[in-house]
Amino acid sequence: MGQLVRAQIFLFTIALLGMHAEQASGTDYRHADAHQHGKGILNIVLEGNTLLIELEAPGADIIGFEHTAKTATEKKAVNQALAYLEDPLTLFRISKEANCKLKASKLNVGKLSEETEGNHAHELREREHREEHGKHHNQKDDESHNEVRAQYTLNCTNLKALRSIDFQYFSYFKAAKMLQVNLISSISQTSFEVYDENPILKIREGM
Repeated sequence: MGQLVRAQIFLFTIALLGMHAEQASGTDYRHADAHQHGKGILNIVLEGNTLLIELEAPGADIIGFEHTAKTATEKKAVNQALAYLEDPLTLFRISKEANCKLKASKLNVGKLSEETEGNHAHELREREHREEHGKHHNQKDDESHNEVRAQYTLNCTNLKALRSIDFQYFSYFKAAKMLQVNLISSISQTSFEVYDENPILKIREGM
């Protein structure tokens, strides 16, 4: 599939989040409430040998707070969270047989941090966020409900061998309790709820 089809799949992924309750392959779609602490959304798209992952979670789940980091301790927490998020294959341990490698990533921590500390990539993420959402940054609600977003592109030599994902995400981010996982391929769309007490997602053959 080409870039156009990839874009269409991502648009469909976003559309999934607005659905109240539907069924696909015998599985219920259940939409996680917007910005509910402890609950995040993970979209996974399988396309040929490419695995696309998109995470959206409340800042409180990832960093422990949702205001702009001010103290040294808070800034350290933001930097530590960014370090974890930059390694998706540690957070989401994919079947080794699929042989997936990270190709590209994009992180956005909103207003949780405004300091770059010499980190150009972090500076770029902050600048992009200000350009896209600057008009909202003066609103009180935006200050109190910051979200973390991450997008990853992985290349896999044997994606058909993907049978499970171990969500070590919950081990690194203790405040996170559940992820609504939307798994999408060219032939199937399925939704799961993965919880911290049972962080293994089994994937059936043929997805």
